[in-house]
Amino acid sequence: MKDILKFVGIFLLSYGLLIYLFNFQPVKSIVSKIFRSTVEYTVKMALPEAYIQTQDYLDEQHKMEPNVFYMVYGNPAVIKAEKEFATKHEMKEYTISTYSKQVYVFHMLTVPVAFLISIFIATPIPFKLKLKSIGISLFLLLIVIVVKCIFLTYYGIADSKIGIYTMSDSALNLSGRIAMMLTLGFSIIFGFSLWLLFGFRNSLFSSQFTSYIKSFQK
Repeated sequence: MKDILKFVGIFLLSYGLLIYLFNFQPVKSIVSKIFRSTVEYTVKMALPEAYIQTQDYLDEQHKMEPNVFYMVYGNPAVIKAEKEFATKHEMKEYTISTYSKQVYVFHMLTVPVAFLISIFIATPIPFKLKLKSIGISLFLLLIVIVVKCIFLTYYGIADSKIGIYTMSDSALNLSGRIAMMLTLGFSIIFGFSLWLLFGFRNSLFSSQFTSYIKSFQK
């Protein structure tokens, strides 16, 4: 019981400190910039037929909010035709047909990463193994997060019906259900699964749990 309370205490302390650190303005700006550029690059690579761009999110005071950005997408053929039309008619101001979705860095990245690092910090395993496990787990978690962004953008494009990446009604319905599942909770569950695989399995908790199960079976 003492070990469990110690684990919970260290986890909560580590999580609180990491959330505070990630919300420190310089850190928040750097993390958001790296995450945003990574997502934009990978989504462009994964969906080459689409027009992809990220844009700043402005709050009520018209200040940029680092924790949020827009994922903008559209049909390149339509956008090209609109630009050519505007040039031909010497239009100084015109609107191109794009769609967008808000990406919340805090929910998409900060919370899952802070949770994953904190739960490993609190786990009683050798230091070198702990660092290695955190590195591998973070790498896998970040891959999943980026894939989530790609899929959600792909679904958004298909659902907008702009002439690219079209789906049948049944496929669109299924994709919509999957998109609804790809929440913050999904990332937390995935991170917890990584901890079970690389952390719990190699910790003192594993042997204690095994002993408890054996004693319970007698």
